[in-house]
Amino acid sequence: MRTFINWLPLFTLSIELSLTQNDFQVIEVRSPRAHIPPMLAHKESGRRTLDLLVAAAALLTLAGFVPLPSRAEQLGTKTASAFNQYVRAKEARSSQELAGGKIFLWIDALPPEARSQAYARLQQGQIITRRSEECASEHCTAVPGGLIHDWTGIVFIPGVSMSQAIAALQDYDRDVDYYQPQVLQSKLLERSGDVFRVFLRLKQVKVVTVVADLTTPDGRAAAVGACAAPDILVNNSQGPLPGNFRDWSRDDWIAALDDMMLGPIEMMRLTVDGMTARGFGRIVNIVSRSVKVPQAELGLSNGARSGLVGFAGGLARQTAARNVTINNLLPGIFDSDAQHRHIRGMLEGTNKTFEQVFRERAAASTAQRYGDPAEFGAFCAFLCSTHAGYITGQNLLIDGGSYPGAF
Repeated sequence: MRTFINWLPLFTLSIELSLTQNDFQVIEVRSPRAHIPPMLAHKESGRRTLDLLVAAAALLTLAGFVPLPSRAEQLGTKTASAFNQYVRAKEARSSQELAGGKIFLWIDALPPEARSQAYARLQQGQIITRRSEECASEHCTAVPGGLIHDWTGIVFIPGVSMSQAIAALQDYDRDVDYYQPQVLQSKLLERSGDVFRVFLRLKQVKVVTVVADLTTPDGRAAAVGACAAPDILVNNSQGPLPGNFRDWSRDDWIAALDDMMLGPIEMMRLTVDGMTARGFGRIVNIVSRSVKVPQAELGLSNGARSGLVGFAGGLARQTAARNVTINNLLPGIFDSDAQHRHIRGMLEGTNKTFEQVFRERAAASTAQRYGDPAEFGAFCAFLCSTHAGYITGQNLLIDGGSYPGAF
């Protein structure tokens, strides 16, 4: 028997959070409704499946907490109310979708080629995740004192029954085993029906979000002000839409340079000396394979990103002896929001739909698929780690083998 289940984030439906103490947080997790959302089981080609498709939300608080004695603290009334309202609305929408009976897993709504690729990845043991469309809007950020992060995941688990899967998800006493080193202590305090009250002690990770325009001095100052001594800098820009260079003005070119070359160079200038003084630093510029394979419709990107790559190569040789590496990642086509935006920008005058172009681009690639953002993230994380100290000044393609050259 094979079972498909959705992979849920650890702090699903968390509504209570403590203040911080030293290097830890004491968190109390409570499910206002069923922690295991409404489930459906059905038979499909003799295969039993478990549906946990109703997406859950995890709350990341960004309030300025200060060290206090270890004790559980409730979130503010407005924060908890906004979170609970989001959860109720999400559950209602998901229940309505499931009641229709047409789509069981969200990957079933993908175009045929993308759907086949998704199922192939599941059969290989990979986890597929997707950010909720609702959370891509300002609706998710309109929470006093916090942000809502809403993702749905699917994993293929052979030889597991529905009861075993549910039991594993509800075994909160073993979260310390499942999720270490992030979880240092876990205990189920109380259960009443489908409501679970859980104590978790976590390794503290402070996340600070800054919304700023990094093409401006004020924006860069705000970013650096939030983290005055960073060890890792990742520069990234989605770049301009495709177009014809005959239509671009000088202002268009200057804006592209500010966005994809001068802004990132300024961020390096503001951080690299501190890295060299401390004897550790990792800088990764996410650019594009278009610096090696220029694309006609991406002239602004071709030019500006090539300038950044050239500058970074020269700087990398000056910082290597101080254990500060600088590398450029050159992604090909990835199934990301930026790729979708790029495709929509190519549709004018083609008489093709988004789905047609989406499939054609995948079929034309050597791997015959889009890259998974998680693959890209893992590669970038490696370059930022202590294990990559001997890699610097490199332009690293991650495009599924589409680049045709040997060098």
